[in-house]
Amino acid sequence: MKVAVFGDREIVLPFKALGLDIYPYEGGNPEDTLNELIQKGYIIIFVTEDVVNKIKDQKILYLVDVNIVTIPGRGKGEGTGMKKIREIVKKAVGVDLGGEK
Repeated sequence: MKVAVFGDREIVLPFKALGLDIYPYEGGNPEDTLNELIQKGYIIIFVTEDVVNKIKDQKILYLVDVNIVTIPGRGKGEGTGMKKIREIVKKAVGVDLGGEK
């Protein structure tokens, strides 16, 4: 199973130690990089929140054959990355570990 992490270099670099393929975002159109990763056969692609927010056509995030998962980025985001991780954990274990305040 091929897994990639796409986003700011500071965020994606530690994932390399886990054996995942990393793709630092260096500007430009993030949809082009996502399409390239999909063409390369990645099944799971983690994308930092700040990069997701730069994607104009959000439909690419909901493709059937690939799982694109938003993860927290650096700086203050909108919380969509952490919200998505909490949803995944809740679905997997049945408990909301983050808890709404």
